[in-house]
Amino acid sequence: MDKGGKVFYTMDEMEPNNVNAPTNKFLTGLLGQPLLIAKPSENYGVYRFTDTQEGENDVAILDGVFGDVRPYYWGQDRVGTTYVRGYTGTDAIVYSNRAQNYKPQVKPGMAFFRL
Repeated sequence: MDKGGKVFYTMDEMEPNNVNAPTNKFLTGLLGQPLLIAKPSENYGVYRFTDTQEGENDVAILDGVFGDVRPYYWGQDRVGTTYVRGYTGTDAIVYSNRAQNYKPQVKPGMAFFRL
């Protein structure tokens, strides 16, 4: 990353709300601040590849050699999706922050993002 590389991050099942969980420690170190990993009950969630303006504007990544993926969707299986909450930095570009087949969360988070 220090040489300009990019990291896409999604995660599946882990220990939500446990600051000592390996995933939480990894993300806290990577993003440089304490975070909360939350897992609302969103089994079988359907997500737009990007539902944020910053994601829509990331054309160099999302409109690549395989075509423009911005209008497409990705989904989750029965285990639901975990979210990174509490990030206040400026290094992450958030692509997905909510399931399209559920009401928006009161406390949104990052479900799919890159650094």
